Amino acid sequence: MRLVLALTLCVVFAAAGSAKIRALSVSDLVAAARLIVIAEVVAVTEDAGKPDGLPIRNELKVLRTLKGTCDASQPLTLHTRYKPGQRLREDSIVFPDAGRRVLLFLKSNFAGRLIPVNGIQGLWPLETGTDKPEGMGFRYSIGDIENLIAKQPK
Repeated sequence: MRLVLALTLCVVFAAAGSAKIRALSVSDLVAAARLIVIAEVVAVTEDAGKPDGLPIRNELKVLRTLKGTCDASQPLTLHTRYKPGQRLREDSIVFPDAGRRVLLFLKSNFAGRLIPVNGIQGLWPLETGTDKPEGMGFRYSIGDIENLIAKQPK
C-alpha cells in the first residue's frame, strides 16, 4: 500500500513539474527571436476582439530594434490573458503598466501574429531610469543581448 502511495505521489509531482516553463538559454532565446525590440508600454486595455481568447490588448511603441525589422511608426500590439496585477498563474505573460519599458523577444505564431518567445521568458521589464533588465533577464544587460545578436550567423 505504501509503495502504491509513493508511486502515485511521484507521478503527480512529475506531472506538475512538466507543466512549468522550461527556460531557454539566453543565446537560444536570442536565436529563436525573429524580432527583438525595446518598447514602451503605451496602453493595457480590454479588447472586445479577443483573438485566440486573449482579452487584454497591450499596445507598445517601439523605441529601438535590436534584431529584425519592424515599422516603428506603427504601434506594436500583443494580446495576453491578464492585466498588470492580475497574475493568476506563475508563468502568465503580464505586461507592466503603461509608461514602463520592456525588452521583447518575439516570434511569429501559427497565425502569423507576434508572440513572446517561450512565453514569459520573452518579456523582460526594464528598470525605470536605468533600462536594466528585470524578470528573467535580471542577470543580463542590453549590451549582452546586442553581443549575442552580433555573434549569430547571418
